[in-house]
Amino acid sequence: MLKQIDYWLKGYIRVKITGRSLERLINLLIEEKIELWDVMRIEGQLYTNIKLEDIEPLKDYLQRINCQYEVISYHGLPNLVKRSLNRKFIIIGIITFISLIYVLSSFIFFIEIKGTEKVENKVLKEQLAELKVRPGVLKSSIPLENLEEIIIQKNRHIAWAHLYFQGTKLVLEVVEKKIIETKVKPSDLIAEDSGVITELIVFRGTAKVEEGETVKQGQILISQEVKTVTNRPKEEQREDIIEGIKKVKAAGIVKAKVWYEGYGEAALVKTFTQPTSDIQKSIILKYENREIILSGPKKPPYNHFFIKENIKRLAQWRNISFPLEIITKKYIKLRKIRVKRTIGQVKKLAKEKAVESILQQLAKEVIIMNSDLKLIEFKEDNLLRVKAVVEVEKDIAIRRE
Repeated sequence: MLKQIDYWLKGYIRVKITGRSLERLINLLIEEKIELWDVMRIEGQLYTNIKLEDIEPLKDYLQRINCQYEVISYHGLPNLVKRSLNRKFIIIGIITFISLIYVLSSFIFFIEIKGTEKVENKVLKEQLAELKVRPGVLKSSIPLENLEEIIIQKNRHIAWAHLYFQGTKLVLEVVEKKIIETKVKPSDLIAEDSGVITELIVFRGTAKVEEGETVKQGQILISQEVKTVTNRPKEEQREDIIEGIKKVKAAGIVKAKVWYEGYGEAALVKTFTQPTSDIQKSIILKYENREIILSGPKKPPYNHFFIKENIKRLAQWRNISFPLEIITKKYIKLRKIRVKRTIGQVKKLAKEKAVESILQQLAKEVIIMNSDLKLIEFKEDNLLRVKAVVEVEKDIAIRRE
């Protein structure tokens, strides 16, 4: 393969040799290392390929042995160059044509837009024209990435845009947003709890209360109804005309001071049980639903007690299980202990329970402003009762449709 390339680069010819000593000629050429290939002998004539550079040595040998040669054809790069030089105008035309194609390919002549449904192609082409992107413009003068961002900013329905060249065509490919139109239901904001308004901010709707006002649970704070007003022309010199009422989804922040009450109680004397060292043990054999007491008491030996139970089952043998259990029961005697608390300890426990009952009603967002404890009653029934009042600030606005 490499030899074929070498022959083509250096050039070679196809010759026809005639004479009586053709075998001798071939031997002489081989001795002088002159390459011949595609050699054919037909009716006393020798046909072969030979390099251009070996033509002069060939002529010398042909004269010595009285043979003649005739060139049949020329091949290779030197021959191609020689022929091309004889056809200047064709070469110039080809070069000019190639150059023209190269220059024209540097411009865009068409603009194609893909992926549009809601946005009109005409609108996008007008936007591109405003940005100096139109047929006949050099490709190198078009900043593709910047244009993609501008197209997205100019069209709220477009979520993604991609610009690229396809030959002499500029392609704008877009993906539109799927906008889900949701119908807004008008609604009011009402008070979740009774309290005193400390802060009122209306985003949408009409305020029905003021800061410092006391409101009740369920009272409307921000109404869904909004009055629409228009002004007459100055020359008519008349008052504003109320056209009607528009309903909206009320929105805002309404903070208020709210008071919560909680109750707690604690006993002055606490009774509890404690295990003792008195223990009796029973061992029971259980087969299916039948129990046989092997040792120990048959009935619980104490009035107050608790049981610790341990069950052992026989292991399986060759996938056969036996419904036999050995149960050990420990009866541990309990004794009652009475502990008398101080008034301070009882108040503290009752207060904690009262506050805990309030905290269970509160959300995490509330701010505790103040708290107060009040002793309700102290009776001979061993209980101390406490009432707790907590003042908090919270957003009391909830929606009512």
